[in-house]
Amino acid sequence: MRLAYLPDQLDENQIGLSLNWSELEVDGNHDAEQQGLRRVEQVSVGVYLDWRRQAWRFLSSVAPVINRMKRQADNQTDSFVSGYFQAEYELRHDWTVFGRLEQTNNTGSSDYLELFPHTVTDRQMLGLRFDLARQHALSLEVSRAETPADGDFEQYLLQWSAVFP
Repeated sequence: MRLAYLPDQLDENQIGLSLNWSELEVDGNHDAEQQGLRRVEQVSVGVYLDWRRQAWRFLSSVAPVINRMKRQADNQTDSFVSGYFQAEYELRHDWTVFGRLEQTNNTGSSDYLELFPHTVTDRQMLGLRFDLARQHALSLEVSRAETPADGDFEQYLLQWSAVFP
């Protein structure tokens, strides 16, 4: 569920609250099945921001996540907090430069996140987007990321995005 406050109905600016509850069944994950994990009940409550001011746009979200791990022998609860902040600056109507910071805390004490060792837990990114047409964009992104399994590494991405009617 997502609740949003829009100060002006005709504008993009919004502040909001997101609520999520999921029941995830373990099926086919070898590592999880070896640990006796049957299912995970996951709850997250987060806040987000999407705000534009002249040539600037700011996007942000912070969400604590609580996992109740249902095992054959016992139940266990763990949690982590995940969030990001992104700033964009429109150089011209078709060129935008952006930067993004992502972070997940308490990763070392989360049995849930241990099931996904290649999950990015920390990232710093810079990018440049060129809007080719009304619903097409080309982006170049450079980032430094970290995962529990891979440690620190760099990524260079060239991406085409499109919306088709």
